[in-house]
Amino acid sequence: MKIATLGPEGTFSHEAVLKFIEYPTQDDLLFCSTIYDIFEAVKKDWATHGIVPMENSVSGSIWFTVDALSEFDLNIIEEILIPINHNLAGNCLKAKEVTKLYCHQQAYTQCERFVRENMKKAKVVYTASNGESAALLLNDLNTNNIDKKDKSNKNKIINNINKTDEKVAAIVPRLALDKYRLKLIMKNIQDNKYNTTKFVVISKKDTKSTGKDRTTLSIYPSIDK
Repeated sequence: MKIATLGPEGTFSHEAVLKFIEYPTQDDLLFCSTIYDIFEAVKKDWATHGIVPMENSVSGSIWFTVDALSEFDLNIIEEILIPINHNLAGNCLKAKEVTKLYCHQQAYTQCERFVRENMKKAKVVYTASNGESAALLLNDLNTNNIDKKDKSNKNKIINNINKTDEKVAAIVPRLALDKYRLKLIMKNIQDNKYNTTKFVVISKKDTKSTGKDRTTLSIYPSIDK
């Protein structure tokens, strides 16, 4: 079995994979950059299964997935519900100190009230995934550490010397927090504590009808009004 899902490691999609298969090896996983890439991986047999986000209880349908389902001749064989708990990680003690915030668009939408009320100084930098938010934060923190060690060395050119005082943070899942060993500023910052995302498992193979199955319909009008 080979499972394609959104990467890098530490995303909610990765968490959905761990719920679908408890102890996957690296050979079992194929991390993709986009939802379209996941569908293509299954279509071209680079993966036997794909796991993609379908709908969020707060922000609604994931239209990239809906559109891909109509384009690719693949089957939904299972659904997985993942509680969405967002965490704020970074190099400061309080949210109000943050000057730069990495976050995925969906994560921002689901934490918008908290960000507006508690991070008024933060410049928001949107990322391709929650895992990328964590990776970019880690990269900034590592750069800061290098700057602190090397800025007194006149023989080296320090490109990011001003970044040492920057208060940088990211909105990340718990899995990414643990994976990248990030410092937690505040947990569960999502605006809705019942926030849940439905993921679906896609495959070329279909499953037998159980009599209690769900059907997903996408309707595309011939005339745009």
